[in-house]
Amino acid sequence: MKTYYSKGRDGHQMETTKELPDGKTLKLSTSKRGNGGGVSTYATVGISSDNCFSFVIFQDFSKMILTEKTRVTEKAVRLQHQQALDNLEALESDIADHYAVLAKKEFA
Repeated sequence: MKTYYSKGRDGHQMETTKELPDGKTLKLSTSKRGNGGGVSTYATVGISSDNCFSFVIFQDFSKMILTEKTRVTEKAVRLQHQQALDNLEALESDIADHYAVLAKKEFA
């Protein structure tokens, strides 16, 4: 699992990537929310290779898991990202359930 913090044009942001057992990658991203301000954390599952990350819309797991209307500071971003990491086990369970339902639909 790798976590990165940066402050760029769009402000403070953190990203964690974790390899999943099925060869896919979970990406947690925490940053400024585009609609109305605040901080949001998104979980997205896809395929990671070299410096590329790709996922299939409406098929791969993608969900906003935390959001808070607050001033976007480094402390706020780090705190919310840590909250997401603290709930990683439950998130991985949701991801497994998502792909189990998807597999049933493919064989139906």
